Amino acid sequence: MDYRQKTNRGEYIPAFFEMYLKIDGEIDLNKLSKRDFSLFFHEYIHFLQDITTTYGLTTCYAYGEYIQSVVNDIYEKKQKEFYVPYIYNDNKDNIRLNEQLQSLTLGDWDTNIESLDNIKVTLDDFELDFGKEQNIPSIKVVCIQANEDDYISFGASAIKESIAYIMERYCFEEYEKSCDFPYSSAEKVANAIYTEFGQSTLNVLALADCSLMFSNPGYVFVHMLYQFKKKHYNPEKPQDIYSQLENAKVNNGTKIFDFFENIANQTRRKIKSYFMVPDYPELHKVFHDWVDTVIDKALNLRKENPSYLLDIIAENINSSNNIFIEIVNSLGTPMMKNKQKDYFTIKPKGKAGWGVEVLKSVHQIYKILHDGEFQCSLYPWCLRSYEEHPEGNLNPTREKCLTKPWVRASEEELCPLGLLWKNWNLVNYYPKRKVE
Repeated sequence: MDYRQKTNRGEYIPAFFEMYLKIDGEIDLNKLSKRDFSLFFHEYIHFLQDITTTYGLTTCYAYGEYIQSVVNDIYEKKQKEFYVPYIYNDNKDNIRLNEQLQSLTLGDWDTNIESLDNIKVTLDDFELDFGKEQNIPSIKVVCIQANEDDYISFGASAIKESIAYIMERYCFEEYEKSCDFPYSSAEKVANAIYTEFGQSTLNVLALADCSLMFSNPGYVFVHMLYQFKKKHYNPEKPQDIYSQLENAKVNNGTKIFDFFENIANQTRRKIKSYFMVPDYPELHKVFHDWVDTVIDKALNLRKENPSYLLDIIAENINSSNNIFIEIVNSLGTPMMKNKQKDYFTIKPKGKAGWGVEVLKSVHQIYKILHDGEFQCSLYPWCLRSYEEHPEGNLNPTREKCLTKPWVRASEEELCPLGLLWKNWNLVNYYPKRKVE
């Protein structure tokens, strides 16, 4: 499932570290208007959610599991032509179960509702197609009824948007006013369940952030609200909510931060596996160093200061020593695309070479395999690169890049997608769309 965190003027693609900003021209953080910087800030928070929460890292890992499983399945079948979308009929490698879990825990992510009034919250058991064999027969799903006839599923996507929108409002006077769903949904749900708690927006932010440290954030968010209400617990300060994480356990008694570190390191290895050249490790060293930089910083942020999001909004966002600016400098940015489809990145301080750019190619191959989408979204980028540096002989063409981009893997000058297709030993294989 290729989902996005969307706003009116931008979007973020989870697991592949890419954002679209509805901005004209160069994306230079030092030159952006306050309104445009608030847009960047909102989407960057989604990037932080990808790497500093258990839910975000699990999503990154699950996409990698799908890609690895499908590529191995192609090898096993030894047929040059394979059909896409490449969807298993069974639960091979737990792919189908993982995708259903992701879909259900995400909740509605492509729905906008102007206002949420007269909210009723229910918890429903949803049976999983392949859950029994993994001892997960069903999971809890949060359903919201609002405005009498609006029914929506409240999950991780709405929680992530609620966090980013709260932080954007706290940090900027000029920001994009947005619909109640998904952008204010966590606040609305909190007020509907436990009004005294929900009156503090920062309480909602803290609980929402903590819920993303679990595999079913929507359920955890609602369940904790009911528990807090039952115990008449209303923290003196939002930081106190994070202390609940220290005692929380998952997966048969594993402490939450130990589990977070474990999934972070699994994700580290999975992302590194996208580009490995065992015989010539110097070719992948820069990419692997970038992965280590991102994961190490993410672990440090969350484990050393679990409530770091509260620290970000407590300071002046325009201050040169603001924690947010420090984070951007140390992590760099996702791929940033403007209205003209030009791409920009900011490298982590002291780093050079390709890092996040590799994930753009991975995402494109995922879309070929999972969605049967052959039109390579890298084409405008490669075309502009070729126009600026014709000596590179990249020479992208509409005939190849927009209809069968994998053929570039057989050429002498490899494009970014062709490089990975060849590196994954797929040169002798090609996809064909299924006929419905």
